[in-house]
Amino acid sequence: MASELDAGLPGLARERVVRAGLWVIAGTLAAMLAWAELAPVSGAVVAAGEVRVSGERKTVQHLEGGIVAELKVADGDVVQAGQVLLVLGDARVDASVDALQNEIVAERLTLARLESEKRELPALALPQDLTAQAASPRYSSLIEGEQRLFQTRRNNLREQLSLLEAQAGEAEREAGEVQRQVEADQRAVAALREQLQASEKLAEQKFIQHTRLLELRSNLAVREADMAEHQAMLSRTRQNIGDFRLRRTQVRAEFVQRATDEAQLSGRKLLDLQARLRPAQDSQRRKEVVAPVAGRAVNLQVHTVGGVVRPGEPIVDIVPEAGALIVEVRVSPQDVEEVHAGQPAEVRLSAYNARTTPLMPGRVIYVSADRLVDSARGMPYYVVHVQLDRKPVERVEPGMPVEAFLRTRERGMLDYLLDPVINVTRRSMRES
Repeated sequence: MASELDAGLPGLARERVVRAGLWVIAGTLAAMLAWAELAPVSGAVVAAGEVRVSGERKTVQHLEGGIVAELKVADGDVVQAGQVLLVLGDARVDASVDALQNEIVAERLTLARLESEKRELPALALPQDLTAQAASPRYSSLIEGEQRLFQTRRNNLREQLSLLEAQAGEAEREAGEVQRQVEADQRAVAALREQLQASEKLAEQKFIQHTRLLELRSNLAVREADMAEHQAMLSRTRQNIGDFRLRRTQVRAEFVQRATDEAQLSGRKLLDLQARLRPAQDSQRRKEVVAPVAGRAVNLQVHTVGGVVRPGEPIVDIVPEAGALIVEVRVSPQDVEEVHAGQPAEVRLSAYNARTTPLMPGRVIYVSADRLVDSARGMPYYVVHVQLDRKPVERVEPGMPVEAFLRTRERGMLDYLLDPVINVTRRSMRES
């Protein structure tokens, strides 16, 4: 039939039909090539992973371990930051803290007493917090003991000072008596000297006997000796007065110095006790195991009161609920060069129906700096985190599987068609 149609057409018309057909074919091919070159086609790196909470789960451990005294949480409970999860019992820690606290209070009372003695206060001056505890049965005996010791030592000092003051007063009275005796001796010696001078003139004139002159001279010598002895006694008495005064000053200074030295030793001992108390109190506080962040308690390892928690072993994990949900996927090393921070992405929840669940938009926020290796399968990969731009419509829980599409640059269809051919050609040229 075609041959008959061709035979029925004149030659010019047949040529036009053929030319038109060729133009139609060429136009179609040109349109297809233009579309393949110019029409944008979005590429993507496809990676599988799971939903996580930013910040990761927090594993709760205990440094020393111990025996469970109270259990205040169960698997799946929602907890707040700082909430007590369980309490460990440790009688040794409690006893150590109590003993150190008692020693510290006792040392503070000793230091307060020594400071009062150093300042020569009339009564024991206590810090305000210790004064408030005077009625406490725990510390009242310690306070009373320091008050008694303060009064005893103060009374002893007062007695020593009073005795020395009395001795100085007695020496002053003795010095007064000796002074009066010396003055009497001086008057008697002066009178005897006048009498002797007059008698010597009478003896020259033979009015008195020579024996009378000798008697006067003997009496003067005795009086002069008595006066010299009394003057020496007066000097000794005055020296004693000075010694008693000096000794009184020394006793007071020694009392203050002894209190000062003991206060320094007490202060150093107090610092040492406080330094020993801090780790003991820290251990006591750690008896209460608390949640580091708000979240949900999972993987609880202790279920019985009286159970043993070993040092450093995990007790429970806290999955933060307030943190933003992120998607963690694994990208093969061959595709990682096309992944970068800020790159747009779309995420599909594998647990839901792909036809009814819309893709969730997001953005790449992290690409691991080095390659990791799956210990189970030995497959290398890079970790990539995707931050979702909005809250998912469906219910999302940490650990749910996802599939992420990490958008790459837009290319034409021709590039997709020619890339495999070009790569094979390049590979074959290198091999040759």
